[in-house]
Amino acid sequence: MSIFAFRKNRLFAAIAVAAISVGAVTVSGSQINAKPAQIVPPPFGSTDAVSWQQFILAVAPSGVTGKVTYETFASDQDIYVSNPCTTPPTKGCNVPTWPSASSSQGSKLLQRSLLGRAHMRAAMATRGAGRFTVQVIGPAQGCGTPPGLNGAAAGSGFPSGGCVGEEVRRDRATFDYLVANGLWSSAGLTKYYATKQPVSVPWNALEVKADWIPVSTLATWLGQPASFVTANFYTSSASVGTGPATTYAMTSMHISVKTPGFPNWIWADFENAYTPGRCDQTGCNDSFGAVTQTVPANAKAWGQYGACPKSQAVATMMTQANVAPVFANYCMTGSQSSFGTAAKPTLLGSPIIEPLNANVPMAKSSCISCHAGASFNASGPGHVGEPVGPHAPPAGYTGYDLMWGVLFAQ
Repeated sequence: MSIFAFRKNRLFAAIAVAAISVGAVTVSGSQINAKPAQIVPPPFGSTDAVSWQQFILAVAPSGVTGKVTYETFASDQDIYVSNPCTTPPTKGCNVPTWPSASSSQGSKLLQRSLLGRAHMRAAMATRGAGRFTVQVIGPAQGCGTPPGLNGAAAGSGFPSGGCVGEEVRRDRATFDYLVANGLWSSAGLTKYYATKQPVSVPWNALEVKADWIPVSTLATWLGQPASFVTANFYTSSASVGTGPATTYAMTSMHISVKTPGFPNWIWADFENAYTPGRCDQTGCNDSFGAVTQTVPANAKAWGQYGACPKSQAVATMMTQANVAPVFANYCMTGSQSSFGTAAKPTLLGSPIIEPLNANVPMAKSSCISCHAGASFNASGPGHVGEPVGPHAPPAGYTGYDLMWGVLFAQ
């Protein structure tokens, strides 16, 4: 059994027994205890509890030096390869490869925000019958000027010369499913579409999207020295093309997990406590992991919201998983598992991932609604989701199980 699978089973068991004890605590980052955590069970169907469990799994030590678990998952670059092999294969063609321990040790590859480039439908150009052109992802994309600076994130104070990089990673269960079914290339999508079978990754599949800002840029934005950023944010190095590696800080993490009982996945956003605008417009809501469960939005956007002390349940889970103390600075802003209604849609978003890095206002941010439109037909990927409210792939399209990686299939 892999380290990831062991931790996943252990945390599922921990959540399934005992009762919740809530209080402010300090996470020490000590070694995993010999006995399983005695954690109060969450209310049945608590998406907040499941979201915290998955976040902790994602940021637990991986066994690869300098990388947490999610950083060893397959990236979009690993799955949606350029010059994909067909049958028979051509010379020099590529197939998806699960990252090795040695490849995971190197600098991460960041990409421009897919949502930012697509921006729901407006910037997409048709490519043949029902396809959309999306810039091919690769190591040279890296960190780009966020498109929301003069739009949804106007007034944020983000440095005009700054940039934001994004990474999307999918766990082994998702990787294996996509590869086994040929759902990683345009030719494979066409072949799969003809089967008329639904796309459905395994239960408990975990996917992570994280946004990163150079430490120097974030320090300027916060009006703090670089040492403040490196002390309070998770940091890692990333390279752009052949250039030197730069140290980046993770401001935001979006996770989605396909949990039994939630066929449209559970979606959750986590922000560093010092990320500007953390609870803007929609407020922050966390019934499981936060001592203060509801934080209203500030009257003025892009301000600070202060620390988010953890409940005893989450603190215990973090200690059990040997999570680094810096991750206690990350706060869940909310979770989502349903569309709501057209008149009253459920909303969820990150001030960095949506308004800043994708130019999508928080009032139009709904992870589940956007992703529900991910689909393809015989000509390949070709539909972009609606911003909010109930949504599904249109007639003649097969849903890609709410995963927008489909747009990268070549």
